[in-house]
Amino acid sequence: MKLLRNTVLIQLALILFIPLSSLTAATTIAVMDFIPKGVTDIEASALTDRLRTELVQIGKYKVVEKEMMNVILAEQGFQMTGCVSDKCIVAAGQILGAAQMVAGSVSKVSRVHSVSARIVDVESGEILKVATYDHEGDLGELLKTGMEYIAKVLTDQIVEDTIIVEEEKPDTKLEERITRQPEPPTTQGSAISISYSLPYPGRGDGTNHAFFGNWMFSLEYSKGLSTRLILGLEFGYGKLEYREYKQGDSPYSDFKEVNGPQYTYLMRIYYLLNPGKRPGFSLFLGVGAMRAKEIDRWTYDAYSGPYISNANEAWVFLLLPVGVSAEFAHAGNTGFILDLGYLFSPKDPAHDININPYGFTAAIRAKFHL
Repeated sequence: MKLLRNTVLIQLALILFIPLSSLTAATTIAVMDFIPKGVTDIEASALTDRLRTELVQIGKYKVVEKEMMNVILAEQGFQMTGCVSDKCIVAAGQILGAAQMVAGSVSKVSRVHSVSARIVDVESGEILKVATYDHEGDLGELLKTGMEYIAKVLTDQIVEDTIIVEEEKPDTKLEERITRQPEPPTTQGSAISISYSLPYPGRGDGTNHAFFGNWMFSLEYSKGLSTRLILGLEFGYGKLEYREYKQGDSPYSDFKEVNGPQYTYLMRIYYLLNPGKRPGFSLFLGVGAMRAKEIDRWTYDAYSGPYISNANEAWVFLLLPVGVSAEFAHAGNTGFILDLGYLFSPKDPAHDININPYGFTAAIRAKFHL
């Protein structure tokens, strides 16, 4: 008698709670609450209710109302908690008199919410359809768009594979934009550089032999002329040390001595070999002048020794630097550059002296892009 009474109740429930207009050939389907994984039971229940609503609006199925499901299953003593296997889902569908059951889960990993749903045939236990939807962001957007998508996939309104392909297109373009190297600018910008020129190599003990030394701090303003060409204007201040004997390294001869400040004025042209890339390399060619002070001319007397014949002269020398620059490090708008080159400085015809007898130069430069 109890079994007969329950059967009658199920039939009455289906008649009362399913619209008569949908009793033609529509399949009866029941939707079980999603299993929460990383979300609350309330959130999982809200998503399930929205899926039921979307299925009703599509109109392909007769959807068993949630409250009636709870009443019928409670009447039969069926425990919904822990009902995750297809076997358990089929048993619930048999009690409800549904031909198919919808079950699934909603999970959250980091900021990504994922919904997975499937339709199970009650008679055969076969999974008829599967739908998934991933959303990065809050749960509200998943409720509004995700459940509509799941419902349409389960009812064959859209094909899931097609949606996946269409959604991958913007991701591919975004990846291309991220990995693609930035295009070099049509014209290089402006910059200010501070550099330190390393001393020239010395020779001898500085007393009886020729000795050389040079250090300098420079400030340069540069401006791009094109993609590869940069014009630089440089001012430098440092100290020049130089002694040259008239007869080789013999201390018993006339000599010239420089031991004072120097000022340089240079114009350089840089040619970028690989604009817009790191590390950056460029060639440079310059022209300018150096003004050296405190230059003494000594004359050697066999009886009294050397004496100053001309003191504290100031000379101007021609400078022709050439070389290569390598940007070996970069931080924000600042580049760190090593300059290696050769300094052509012809001997002054009036004073017969060369400010850099070795010719080779090296400098460390910090370049601040404006």
